[in-house]
This record gives sequence, structure tokens and C-alpha cells, in this order.
Amino acid sequence: MLLRRFIFVAGILVSSLAIAQPLADRVPADVMVYIGWQGSRSLAGPYQDSHLRAVVESSNIRKVFEDFIPQALTKIAGDDQDAAEAMVIAKALAPLMWRHPVALYFGGIDLEDPQTLVVRLALICEAGDEAPELLKQLNIILSKTPPTPFEIKATQHGRFVCLAIGQSAEIDALLDAPADTPAGRSLAKDDDFKKSLTQVQTSPAAVVYVNAQPLLAMIGRQIEAKKNEVITTRWTNIRESLGLNGLRQIIWTCGFDQRDWSQQVWIAAPSPRRGLLAMIDPRPISKETLSLLPKDAFLAGALSFSAERLVTEIQQALATLSPDWLADFEQGMQQANKAVGLNIRQELINNLGDEWAYYADQSIGGEGLMGLIFVNRLKDPAKVAKALDQLAQSANQFLAKLTNEITISFRQTHAGDLEIHYLAIPVVAPSWTIKDGVLYLGLYPQVVAAAAQRPAGQGSILDNPKYISLIERLGQPRAGTVQYLDLPHTAPQGYQSWLMFTRTVLGFGDLFGVPAPAMVVPPLDKLMAELSPAGSVAWSDDEGFHARSISPFPGSETLVIDPISGMMYNQTSIMAAVLIPSSNRSRETANRVKCASNLRQLGQAMLLYANENKGKYPPDLGTLLLTQDMTVNVFVCPSSGTQIPKNLKTREEQAKWVDQHSDYIYAGAGLNTDAPPQIILIHEKQNNHDHEGMNLLYGDGHVEFQTLPDARQQIESSGKTDPNLPNDGGL
Repeated sequence: MLLRRFIFVAGILVSSLAIAQPLADRVPADVMVYIGWQGSRSLAGPYQDSHLRAVVESSNIRKVFEDFIPQALTKIAGDDQDAAEAMVIAKALAPLMWRHPVALYFGGIDLEDPQTLVVRLALICEAGDEAPELLKQLNIILSKTPPTPFEIKATQHGRFVCLAIGQSAEIDALLDAPADTPAGRSLAKDDDFKKSLTQVQTSPAAVVYVNAQPLLAMIGRQIEAKKNEVITTRWTNIRESLGLNGLRQIIWTCGFDQRDWSQQVWIAAPSPRRGLLAMIDPRPISKETLSLLPKDAFLAGALSFSAERLVTEIQQALATLSPDWLADFEQGMQQANKAVGLNIRQELINNLGDEWAYYADQSIGGEGLMGLIFVNRLKDPAKVAKALDQLAQSANQFLAKLTNEITISFRQTHAGDLEIHYLAIPVVAPSWTIKDGVLYLGLYPQVVAAAAQRPAGQGSILDNPKYISLIERLGQPRAGTVQYLDLPHTAPQGYQSWLMFTRTVLGFGDLFGVPAPAMVVPPLDKLMAELSPAGSVAWSDDEGFHARSISPFPGSETLVIDPISGMMYNQTSIMAAVLIPSSNRSRETANRVKCASNLRQLGQAMLLYANENKGKYPPDLGTLLLTQDMTVNVFVCPSSGTQIPKNLKTREEQAKWVDQHSDYIYAGAGLNTDAPPQIILIHEKQNNHDHEGMNLLYGDGHVEFQTLPDARQQIESSGKTDPNLPNDGGL
């Protein structure tokens, strides 16, 4: 109970930080993670003239946080004395942490000495004349916290209070130093931190800073301390495949920008970037793609994204991590290609354009996000059209087998000379068409038709003065990602829904004895007076990745969504429950790949056994479990539903169970490594994959999934040269 109470209160404190350069001069420079909050008092100046202040003061939002939520939590806690006491402490601490500058410092964990756990973690607050009260509340928490393997203490250093875990001598020295002259090397003096700040807001309200290289080095040391060569090699491969070796620092800031609110991100990752980290290299969005966005779109965006490059990076990452993982991935792709009758990568993915755009426009899809349109300028429209047609036909053949009671299929319709494909299901009808080399995607054929037939002379987003002004303010006209939200247009459309939504949530408080504020959402005229377009841009350069956004006040971007229509949109997932078999199909495909991996592991184990036994394969599968480093799970197909008994305590009991109940039929008894490459050594039972086929392990060590008729034929053929194979092939 006491530990739960401590974690609960600590969680509230940490979450309050998630909302600066504050106290960077009192934090050691060896920081791995630093989170800072400027304190509401320090923000009083810019807050006074902000849109945020105007919205807060014209609403009862403050009462929700100060009264309603604490009362609701107390009500929920009920008779739980520990929870109630935690709430009292939290209510005393939260205002203190909110008003004053706070910093969370993490300097790492040292596990090299198993007898001594060294943790460097500290929470620092410049509480001023309220420091004694803050220290008192922290000590109350500590007095009720059970003993821990490391020291936790709260101390006061003049106007500072520090809650530290582990050794804090360096922090103590920084906190005890005279004002404006901190002793030792602080984060504020660190060159990497100062350089990172120049890329974002230099005086933000809040900041999160991650020094990636020391953090990765710490993880590496802990892994090396395990002295497990396999794990150590795997970690090295992970760093290489993800490109983490090139990651330096990450910093996120937020704060006021004149009357608005701004967030900025900087990821220091110098070129050339490798692995999946290379995916943060968005090329500037072309004028041709931006021209596809209507002038009056109330929501618009574009991003540079290459599906072809993503697949390549995934393959390279898997090759670095494990050749077996790459083999499983490629086998899964081959099975998918076989299932749909085309090479998905060569005929579809590689022919998609590298720039995607999306928008919602009143004249095309009406108000709301149900009219959202996605567009892509294709590299080869003819090949994509053919591939999509083939996918639709394959899907129809599969869907036709699901049930005789309902019909689910892709169909075609025409709007003039435009052919539109759509999925005929209730509520929505996901649709696509191709015109003038551009792929249009939407939820309804009518919306797709209107988008594809929009006259070019109506202008584009590049002719919208509000969009131009926003991009100029964000300062990056050649961004690789861009988003535009016309909040003054969307807010009135969803205003009634927001009223209904908030009243629904808070109204339950009224019903259960926790009075809720009457007007949480500001009156519409007050809200509209503080709104302006919001947006964001992202781009990369030789030094790393940048992102910048601006909005009238925190959370205002949600006003682009009507919450009720948003909930209705989510309900389509319920209406699409008839498509659950499709998700089951995806799961079955994944299970086939996992099953193939099991057989591949068994084949490798057979070779290891043979090397130790003059080339002879084991007499049964149970022998593999007894002699090789593997678990009983490898002998079970994930699609079969076979449950491994929990009472199998010894390896001998597990081996006996494997011989009697494994989902795989062993045909290698009496054979050796000279067996023909086409002979089948292990195969599945016929009911493992809904009687559609099975994985086969061949004499040369490779694994293939074959349809049931082909598998039967190959097993029977293989059995002619293998007297140990059951006459029925284990079927």
C-alpha cells in the first residue's frame, strides 16, 4: 500500500513536468535525460497577452483541474485510506511544482557491481520561500515509503529543494553554489546542450532533452555485463540496423510565440544517416504535389514518404539483425505475392509516388473528416492501376469464401469517364480512382469523384493567403512535411458537438455527487476571437531533423475535429466487424511465418545433433529437446491451438510430451546428413492451418509452405525413399 501511494504521487509529479532550460545551471552536465518546467510564475509575462489566457479566463477549465478532478479522484478512492492520503499529499505538492521551476535529472544506472545499485536520479525545484513546505511534503512521502535498495532523500539548499536517488554530491554542490555562479560543470555550460537549444526555443516554457550516446553506451555496458555473446551481438546489430550509432541528441521545447503557442523538435543525427534513422530524411514537397490541395481546404497536409525506401530499409535492418528474420520476412512477402497473384513490391509499392498529400474541403466532401481525401502522384499509373485491380479481384475471391450469408466485395462505378473502385460495406465505402497520373483515395465514391474532377482553375493551397502567411511564420517554405488547419472555419462546425461531449463526460460527475463546472468550453464568440490557423512543418538538413508547429493555444488543434463525427467514424470499425475474418487471415499469415521459423530452428538443431553423432539425425523430436538449447514452444504451431501443459517440470517430461503431442511430424529417423536435398525431414499436421497447406522442412535445410494437395504429393514421394515416414504421411 505504501509503495503504491509513493508511486501514485511520484507519477503525478512526473506527469506535471511533461507539460526548459529552467535549472539547467543546477543540473550536472553528464545528464542522459533532462526535463524542465519554467514554472507558472516565470511565465506570467508572456501568458498575460496570450490566446491561452483569454480562453482560460472565459471558461471554467481551471476549476476542472483545481476542483472537479481532485474531487472525482477522492470519490473514486472511496474508503481506501492510502489512496485518500495520497490525494491529500498530491493536492499539496502539485501547486508548488506548478508555480515554481522544476527539473528532472537522470544521469544513468550502474549495474556493473551486483552488490551495489547506483542510480542517479533527482527532482529539483526552485521553490523560493515555499521551499520549507515542499521539503515537508516530500519528507512525509519518504517517511511512509518502505526501505529500498538505494538511498532516497529530500534536502533543502536555500531556495532549492532536491529529491534525489543515489549519490547526489555533485548536485548538492551545484545547488549550494551562490546565485548566478554555480560550481562545477553544469548542463547549462555543456556545448552539445547549448547547440541543441539554438535549434529550438532558447527560453521555452518546458523542455525535454535526451543525450542519446551516453544513454546508448549505458545500455551497452549493462548488456556486456551479462557476458552473453549472443545478446551482445544482437544489441550491436540493433544499433547498426536502426542507425542509432548516428543519433546524438534529441530536444523538444514548447512555449509562447507572441500570443500563440509553439512546439519545436530537433534531432541531431548528422549525415550520412543509416538504417531506419535514414527515414527522417524527407525531401522538400514539390509544388506539383501542393498544387493538388484545394485553395479553400480547411485541413491540408503533405509529406515526403517512400514506401519503396521503407521496405528496403526494413530488409537491410533485418539482414543486420538476423538472416533468419530476413528470410522469414521475404518468405512472408512471397506467400503474400502468391496469395494475391502479383509481386506486391515490384508491381505496386515501387510504383507509388514518394509524396503523399491529404485534405478536406467543404465543396468536395462537406464538413468533417469523413470527406478526407488522400492523393499520390504515381510513378507508373498503369502498373498501379493493374496491381490494384488484381488486389481487388483476389480480395473478392477470398471474401466470397468467408460466408454464404452476406456478400462483401470490391465493385466499380463510373462518374463520367472516371472509373471508381469501392468496397461495398455499410456506413463507408472505401474508394479509389486514378486520373492524370494521380491516385485519389477516400471513404466514399462521391467524394473521390469530386476530388478527381475538381477543375484546375479553382486554385490550390498555394493561392491561400492564410496558408502562405502561416508557412512564412513557420519559416520553412521547402519543408518535407507540412500541415495546415483552418481552425476559424472548423471550430463553429463542431462547437455543438464539443458542448455535448464535455457535458457527457462531466455530467457523470454531477450524477455521482461531484459537481462539475457548468461552462467548461468557452462561449463561441469568446473562442472565435482567439482562433487563427494552426500548422506545422518538418524538414531535414545535414545536421539532423527539425520540426516546428504553431497554434493559438495548447490543444487547439483538436478543434479541427468534430468529436461526435469522430466517434461515428470510429464506429465504422464495429460495422466492419464482418471483415474480422480478414484480420484473422493476416494473423494466420503471420502464424505460417512463425511456423516456418520453428521448422527452420528444428532443422538447425538436427544439424547440430548430427555433428555430435557422426552425421546421424536424432531418432525423434524429443531427443532434440533433450540435447539442444531450445524450448518446448518450438514444437508447437501457433495456429493449432495446442496447449503446453504447465505441469511439465523436467526436460524428460517435456521431451515425452513432444514425441506424443507435437504439431510436427518427424521423418528424419534413421537418416543422416547425406539424405537427398528434396527429401522431407519434418512436416506439419494437415489441420494446423485450416487444412489449406503446411510448412515442409527439406533435406537441404530450407522450408516452404505448400498447399495441402502439393504437400501430400511431396510427402508421399519423399516417403518412397524413406522407410521411416508413416504411410499416411502423418496426415
